[in-house]
Amino acid sequence: MTTIGDVLSTRLAPATRVPGHQWRLWEKKTFNIHRGVVHWRPDASSLSASDLSSLVRSTVKECFRISWWRGFGFGVVLELPSAPEGLESIHDGIDTTANSKGTWQWAVLSIDDVRATVGVHTWIKGYLTPVYQELLEHYRSQGHQVGSVKKEKGKALRLLMSLARLPVLGGGGLPEFDPDE
Repeated sequence: MTTIGDVLSTRLAPATRVPGHQWRLWEKKTFNIHRGVVHWRPDASSLSASDLSSLVRSTVKECFRISWWRGFGFGVVLELPSAPEGLESIHDGIDTTANSKGTWQWAVLSIDDVRATVGVHTWIKGYLTPVYQELLEHYRSQGHQVGSVKKEKGKALRLLMSLARLPVLGGGGLPEFDPDE
């Protein structure tokens, strides 16, 4: 039977700093890329979805050294005994643009008592996207009902991507943006 560790180890290695026995951290760090996954499986949890977001952010800050020049992108796996209060706001923590404190690219929330898993992914694919997809498939193979949603980009980014479609000074648009992504 495949484990979460098996799925994560295809692209990441176990991190050295772990805040406690209920946590597992995974990391890929090279000269120009730094990615991580935070995996939390508490024995019990009474935290709301917004409290979970705060807990994840503080764990990332405590356990990963984030460089301004390399950045840090991460995903989160939360395996909870029951659904947290405010579950509908779980997508609020996902970033749609780069974040200097770590760019939260996706979250996978598995709820044991109802055998359901929901994933939320930012609008753009990245290095950790295959890990996200494999995790959802892992839970599906374990008999969970699985759903996935995409968090869309904000208004400012939509405007910039629209501008990218316009010729600029005879060019083919702004090179920083790919309007087809």
